[in-house]
Amino acid sequence: MINELIDQVDITLRKHGGNSASNDANLRIAASKETMRSEIYKFAILNGTFGITLHEVVSHLKMPIQSASARLSELKRDGVLEPKGDERRGNAAVLVPVYAEVR
Repeated sequence: MINELIDQVDITLRKHGGNSASNDANLRIAASKETMRSEIYKFAILNGTFGITLHEVVSHLKMPIQSASARLSELKRDGVLEPKGDERRGNAAVLVPVYAEVR
């Protein structure tokens, strides 16, 4: 239930300023957000410390750039991915997975 409510939140709202087409797109895609985040996280895990970029997610996972960008923002917000601190291919930020600490 909580995840369903969170998935209705539009992480890109500040960027598009409440544009009705963007709001409608967010509602249409809400049910798919969890699956997309999972696919991106698995891709990040496979790439380990090499990391991933937005362009690589779009290319390898065949995801629309707007969806991939928003899902990456959600994964960063949730502490699942973090910036590596370097860039590749046209100033694209590199993100790496945050691993759970095993004690």
